Amino acid sequence: MDIDEAPAPKRSIWHRVRKGLHTLVVSDVRPAQLGAAVGLGVVFGCSPFFGFQFVLALLIAVPLRLNKLAVAIGTQISTPPLTPFIIFAAANLGELMLHQRLLPLTLTAIRAMPAKQLAEQLLLAWTVGGLTLGLVLGAIAAGAVTVAVRFYRSRWAARAQF
Repeated sequence: MDIDEAPAPKRSIWHRVRKGLHTLVVSDVRPAQLGAAVGLGVVFGCSPFFGFQFVLALLIAVPLRLNKLAVAIGTQISTPPLTPFIIFAAANLGELMLHQRLLPLTLTAIRAMPAKQLAEQLLLAWTVGGLTLGLVLGAIAAGAVTVAVRFYRSRWAARAQF
């Protein structure tokens, strides 16, 4: 490094995240495509295929030419603080759709049920409910992202004119 060159200032992680999101939002990708990519990620983020959600979403996103970063952002709906709520909502929704009742998720009922039966019942309900919940939340996320990107771009373009 030359004496005249000053080291680049160290940026916080939040600065880098904001810059990355700004770059994504002002890219040439249409707002509806970004919304669809996030929505697809949300659909797979609600599925019970932990560890494979992003890979499965990419398998669909690549042929559809959706933005891979936006898909990755959408799959983050299943981050650890939200995961128990998503599992609970998806499993109960699936159980309601399959058997017109809620899951017996009391500690006594769970202890009384054999592990194999509990896994089978929970996995089927979670799969059906996860797909349904994912489609609903994905549609909401896609619409919200589309509107937000359009709004951000119009505000950013107005500021850039001055």
